[in-house]
Amino acid sequence: MEPIVEIQNITKVFKKINAVSDLSFSIHKGDVYGFLGQNGAGKSTTMRMLLGLIFPDSGRIIINGQEFNNGKRHLLRHIGAIIERPDMYGYLSGWDNLKIFAALTDRSIPATRLHAVLEQVGLKGREKDKVKTYSYGMKQRLGIAIALVHEPDLLILDEPTNGLDPQGIADIRELIRSLSRDHGKTVLVSSHLLHEIEQVATRMLVLHKGKKIAEGMLSDLLNPNEMLVQVGVIPAGQVQARIAASSWQPMLVGASADQLTFKLHKDNIPELNRWLVMNGVNVTEIRSKHSLEDHFLSLTNDQATATRAI
Repeated sequence: MEPIVEIQNITKVFKKINAVSDLSFSIHKGDVYGFLGQNGAGKSTTMRMLLGLIFPDSGRIIINGQEFNNGKRHLLRHIGAIIERPDMYGYLSGWDNLKIFAALTDRSIPATRLHAVLEQVGLKGREKDKVKTYSYGMKQRLGIAIALVHEPDLLILDEPTNGLDPQGIADIRELIRSLSRDHGKTVLVSSHLLHEIEQVATRMLVLHKGKKIAEGMLSDLLNPNEMLVQVGVIPAGQVQARIAASSWQPMLVGASADQLTFKLHKDNIPELNRWLVMNGVNVTEIRSKHSLEDHFLSLTNDQATATRAI
């Protein structure tokens, strides 16, 4: 399947600072593509290049099979985006804001489409209220509606949960899932909140100081041989003596009054649970501590160490 967007070896330099260095990746139809990196990693610079707000010093951007450059801005009709905070007219209603932005497109967009997109983002019933009365989360939803109104192939969301409270973050997370699951949208979403991206992305890229250091499915990025597994037991002290005489001892990396921590392959978790129960241990919980954030920090720390060594 031909990708919706293909980035080929793009580089962007600002005053001798490599904001993006030889970056390549592709986004396919149906992806929720997580664009991960700390602040200053080059995420927003890459998105701005993808939207034609700035252009790369070298490399190619291909949208639906055509190379994008200053002479082919018509290709942007395939993309909808929110970069940073969406700006709207606070004294107008959500409906009027959406109608104004719809009129700026090169398409004639009927009222039925406006109603549909407002329902998609969960603003049905509040569309006649002035935007200045909206919460920040509602403004984000309206911004997403504006980005979706012309039915783009790709939706770009730059740090969409910034500034939101926990409920607002959960709402935007569920909206992204719904747009992908229920409406077949392809989404590129950037964030430094890795635990949030981990819950919505189907594929992801880790960016560090403008360079790609990892890309793939979540299962590809995490090393199943190095799962940190926390096991709640009663009491832990007596269990340790039994573990010391077993094959599990090399995998035990930590212990407290009521919890043991093992480093092992994920396929060994059921076997460990059976062994504990068969040996009379009361197991209160088993949960994985390893996450995308652990892996990301490991990757970026390794990269920083390698850079210092050079």
